[in-house]
Amino acid sequence: MLIDITGQKFGRLLVLSRVENSKQRGAMWSCVCDCGGACVILGRSLRIGNTKSCGCLRRKLTSERCKGKPRSEETKRKLSEANKREKNPNFGKPRSEETRAKLSKAHLGLAAGEKHPNWKGGISCEPYCEIWTDKEYKDSIRKRDNYKCQNPDCWKTFNPDKALSIHHINFIKKDCNPKNLITLCSSCNSRANKNRKKCIVFYQTIIEEKYEHQYSSI
Repeated sequence: MLIDITGQKFGRLLVLSRVENSKQRGAMWSCVCDCGGACVILGRSLRIGNTKSCGCLRRKLTSERCKGKPRSEETKRKLSEANKREKNPNFGKPRSEETRAKLSKAHLGLAAGEKHPNWKGGISCEPYCEIWTDKEYKDSIRKRDNYKCQNPDCWKTFNPDKALSIHHINFIKKDCNPKNLITLCSSCNSRANKNRKKCIVFYQTIIEEKYEHQYSSI
């Protein structure tokens, strides 16, 4: 026998009227919530207390539980990636060789050639010397420098998980003489491109003082 619950209130829900049965032939009722939300709920769920709101009560309780609770690094990372994907649908997708080449050229100032402020006469495209492919040789430079960034003004903002860079002091890639190489973190290595003349003198002075290397001029 159907029990008429029209006009009764269950939790935050006020029953307004009977509606069409569910697929399982359960009695369904149209309700309005204290928050103003409308919903259709199974009568049995209302009577036994399984449903007490249109969903606003669950959202409120969840919000209260999470309020003031610090987010884990994993949660922060996921939220950050979600925000980036929302702004850029292509975020996280692998880039094609053509796209990577274009981005590299733009970064180095090659896309606009001599008109670009980062243009250095095309020296960034010069090949390295043969010994540059020898990992042991490059590691010997890092070992000589105690596996530390040799910039005394290092901002220490680099990623410690990334390998230290070997920087060509005079920016000539084919000059792989030890006295022309110095160990820098990725941040300092990148900053060296902003004022090359100053950095050449700066890092040559450091090598001279530490290892008594002599340059023809500094």
